Amino acid sequence: MKMTLRKVGKARLASMSTDDLKKHFSRALEVTADHLNYLASIWQELETRGEDLSDLRSSLSVYIKMIAHKKIDAHAVVEFAGQKTLLNALSGLPLDQQKSLLETKRVDVLNRETLTKEKVPLAELSSADVNMVFGGGKIRSIAEQKSLVTSIAKPAKKGRRQPRKITKVGMDIERNVIEVNEGRTRIDLDAICSTLKHNLTRSELKDRLGI
Repeated sequence: MKMTLRKVGKARLASMSTDDLKKHFSRALEVTADHLNYLASIWQELETRGEDLSDLRSSLSVYIKMIAHKKIDAHAVVEFAGQKTLLNALSGLPLDQQKSLLETKRVDVLNRETLTKEKVPLAELSSADVNMVFGGGKIRSIAEQKSLVTSIAKPAKKGRRQPRKITKVGMDIERNVIEVNEGRTRIDLDAICSTLKHNLTRSELKDRLGI
C-alpha cells in the first residue's frame, strides 16, 4: 500500500501550472483515502481484540468503522466529506456500485417540475434528491423516482360523505298529532304532554311515544 506524497512548498506550488496542481491535489486525495483504509485496518484489528474504542471516537471514526466493515469506500468519504446524507445513502450500496459512481460522479435524477431525467453531479445533490434517488440498497430508476414523487404528491382519498338525513316534522291541528317524515309517523300531542311530565330515559320516551 503506497501512502507517500512528496510535499511541495508554497513557493513551488505558486509556480506550478494549473494542470500540475490538479494532479498533485488528486494524488493527495488518493493518499488520504489510503490513510483512511489503513486506519480502518487498525480499527478492525482492535475490534477483533475486543478493545474498547470509545476513547478513539472522533467525527471521522464513524466513517473509519464503516470502511472497516466494508460499508463505504474510503474514496467516497474523501470525495464527499461533510455530506452526511449522501454518505449514508452510498453506504447502502454494494462497494462495486459505489466505485462505479465514484468514477462517473453523476447520477440520473428526476426533475420534479418537468418530470424529466437529468444527469446531476453527486456533490450537487440536495438532501431531497438523495432521498429520492437512493433507497432500499439501490439507485432508483427514473420510473421509480417518478412513482415515488407522484405517490407523495397525490392527496389522500377522502371517504365518501354520507348524505345528511333530514327529518321533516309537521303538525296536524285537526287530528291533534305531530307528523314525522311526511306523515309516515304520527305522534299524539296529548301523549307527548303526558310523557313530558315523567322523568324518562330517551329509549323509554321513544317506547312510550311509539317511535
